[in-house]
Amino acid sequence: MVLDAPFAKKSEIPLSAIKAVALVPEMPGKTVRTNGYGGENYLTGDFKVAGKKATLYLNVKQPPYLHISTKNRDYYFSNRTEAQTRALYEKIQSQFPD
Repeated sequence: MVLDAPFAKKSEIPLSAIKAVALVPEMPGKTVRTNGYGGENYLTGDFKVAGKKATLYLNVKQPPYLHISTKNRDYYFSNRTEAQTRALYEKIQSQFPD
C-alpha cells in the first residue's frame, strides 16, 4: 500500500506489516510535528501522536481519519472526501480475513 500527499514523501507499507486499521473521528492524543507541514487545514510529514512515531497525510477538515498501525510507526490518512476515506478503509479491511 502506498500513501501519498502533495509536498510529502510517499510511504510504502507492506500489507504484511499492518497490525491494525481503524477509522478514528479525531487524533488520539497530543500531536507534535517533528518534520513536515502543520497548518490549519493540512498535517503532512513526521509527527509524534500520543508519544508514538507517526506519519500524517491529513486534511484536518475531512474526518474520520484512517489509522494504520505497524510495529514501529502509525500512519494517519484522509482523502478528499469522507466517502473516499471510508472506501479505502473497507478495501484494506477486505485484505485481512476475520
